[in-house]
Amino acid sequence: MILDWYYEYFVQTTKTIDYGLESVLGDNDKTVVNLERIELMPMPLDIVVEYADGSSELYYIPLRMMRGEKPAENNMERTVLEDWPWVDPEYNFTIAKPASEIKQITIDPSQRLADINRENNSFDVASMLSE
Repeated sequence: MILDWYYEYFVQTTKTIDYGLESVLGDNDKTVVNLERIELMPMPLDIVVEYADGSSELYYIPLRMMRGEKPAENNMERTVLEDWPWVDPEYNFTIAKPASEIKQITIDPSQRLADINRENNSFDVASMLSE
């Protein structure tokens, strides 16, 4: 993997990390998740989807400039998504389940990412559907 971008951004700039869940849209048998990069430092993302049945799935979004992906860290089911180009402030992906089967979606549940605003890192889908 190529990580010189990390040194350049993290050590040689004052750019900060801030990602958020912009929206979650249910459409019959699938759910579309829209993410946004709010600040200017790009990072790969781990997103955990908790389902109503108690199971969880990890979605991993590598950065295109990494030219690779990190290995899986645990036994959780993992889906590696298409690379996020650093120039795009928005990214979306589709979960092949209806929103009614999703409890919550969380960016970086391990909190290892130096995200400056964690308030927009989690989306309670179950409460959205009950409104």
